[in-house]
Amino acid sequence: KIYEDREAMHQRIQERKARLAQARDDRFEALMANVVKNSSLGSKAGDAVSRHEAIQRGKQQELYQKWDAEVSQRVEHQLVKFMSSEPPKLPDGFREELLASDDPLKVDVRAQHKETSFHRAAELVLQASPRTEDIRHREAVAEAVERRDRSRPVLAIEKWEQRQHYASPLGYFVQACAAQDEGSGSGGFFSQRRMGTGAHRVDEADGVPAAGKTKTRFERSQVVMLEGTLAKEGQSARYKQQHGTSCGAPCQDHYRYETGNDVVEAEFPCGKRMYPGLVR
Repeated sequence: KIYEDREAMHQRIQERKARLAQARDDRFEALMANVVKNSSLGSKAGDAVSRHEAIQRGKQQELYQKWDAEVSQRVEHQLVKFMSSEPPKLPDGFREELLASDDPLKVDVRAQHKETSFHRAAELVLQASPRTEDIRHREAVAEAVERRDRSRPVLAIEKWEQRQHYASPLGYFVQACAAQDEGSGSGGFFSQRRMGTGAHRVDEADGVPAAGKTKTRFERSQVVMLEGTLAKEGQSARYKQQHGTSCGAPCQDHYRYETGNDVVEAEFPCGKRMYPGLVR
């Protein structure tokens, strides 16, 4: 009886799989027929997309040409005028001065600024007489916004010459790095931080061992992170080889690491000694 039920269930499953496969094939054929039938609609959609892309490219090209004529050419003229001994000839009607309103890319920003200014002026007219404190606060905010830097502070291009650069406070770092590379007797690069191999190691030149070192059941007087450049480079730097990257992978093994009481005793420092008479 059980075998007969299994055979019947298996036959029903096979029939259902065949029906689903046939339905999938029929649906695919219907979709293909619909695509072939509506080929004209697809061509129209493609033409509409192509026209839209052509319009967008035209707008971008027109914007670039306008920016080149209003901004780029004036900037290039100023550079050529500064670098050459004779001023270049200008076409008729060409204005040398570059104004903030010449940039076509900032049209939306300027429109937003005008709208904000109009909104503030309308509020002053429509609302009741503002208090003196409000007026002073508004003027202070407007003055702060007007004087706000619109770019990062940089050294003026005229002062990039080597002598002027080194004479400024910004040239000290460059000189120190150059002295360090040349290995001159000036001491090289000077920093307020300790740098180099063993810079944080405790000085025991007087023969007195320093206190506070780490000890385990097997080793004593360990400086651990203060030794060499271990604190900066990490423990995986001990596995570094000449063949390149990923040489510190043995330090990343999460499966074949050692286990046991001896490993724990060697890894962690000894605990404090407890006296039975003092334990509460």
